[in-house]
Amino acid sequence: MPFAIAGAVKFDNQAQFHARKYLLHLAKLIDGNGSYVFENTRVEKIEEGTPCQVVTAAGIVKARDVIVATNLPILDQGLFFAKNYPKRSYIIAARIDSARAPEGMYIGTGNDYHSIRTTPTQDGGLLLLVGGGGHKVGTVTDTEERYQKLEAYARSRFRVEQFEYRWSTQIWFHLIGCLTLASLLPLTSMST
Repeated sequence: MPFAIAGAVKFDNQAQFHARKYLLHLAKLIDGNGSYVFENTRVEKIEEGTPCQVVTAAGIVKARDVIVATNLPILDQGLFFAKNYPKRSYIIAARIDSARAPEGMYIGTGNDYHSIRTTPTQDGGLLLLVGGGGHKVGTVTDTEERYQKLEAYARSRFRVEQFEYRWSTQIWFHLIGCLTLASLLPLTSMST
């Protein structure tokens, strides 16, 4: 890094890829011979049985096993919605010369953390992505200040001046600070 840090932990063999491009290619590989991708299809309920049934407004999908892999469980069982809260995070992007760009992906810890990484552009350039400023939704009213602090951080450490993009995202966190892994149906036993 082009600035001092207190310490770090390195994880070898980490991958950085475009999640949407990866999923689009993966979906193309599903041949329909027992495996399908359903878009614009809202799940209304899941019924346990042999086979299980996923009920939608468009019809019923039957499967031996059903895995609900969502940001927040979509079913009413378990009161999972009441055990989670939304947290907002911010990110900015600026063009950076590859000679000054950090190699790798970095994330800090603590309340004033930053995430740092780069991504290629379609014209062969490179964008520096700096994220941070996270807070529980509803606790901060001046979101512009969050972007300004990220820009100041990027300017002071990477000598970038013009910021081309800025956005925020929201993710749900469990009250005890970990992901939820549990059975959603009462008759199924599962380790957590």
